[in-house]
Amino acid sequence: MGAISLVTQNWQVQFAAFSLLAIVPAVVAAWRGLRQGRQRRLRQSLVGRTAVVRHPIRQGARGEVLVDGCLWIAVAPQAQRNLPRSEPVRIVGVDGLVLLVEPIAKQKPSAPLGTEGKAQEGL
Repeated sequence: MGAISLVTQNWQVQFAAFSLLAIVPAVVAAWRGLRQGRQRRLRQSLVGRTAVVRHPIRQGARGEVLVDGCLWIAVAPQAQRNLPRSEPVRIVGVDGLVLLVEPIAKQKPSAPLGTEGKAQEGL
């Protein structure tokens, strides 16, 4: 005999109590699973995107980056230098709620098209 039978012998009340006690945990578990899956997909969708440093990221320490108007905690484990405010970074991974970032390599400006050989023509 279950604990509910100590309260009442009415089978309809027992059935309702059992149903409630069986369904509520299942619904809560399903809701939490959906929520966690949605959060995981959101975090993984950030990988490969560009962010801007808002609070400097020092070597071995955390800072903050701005992505789509949202501040995220970030670390730069592979950075060889501190990352100052306003520096663009690329998101390379996610560890829980912390973004793993790396500085975006600055490209050297290239010569305008058609001007590469003109300096040598005068020789």
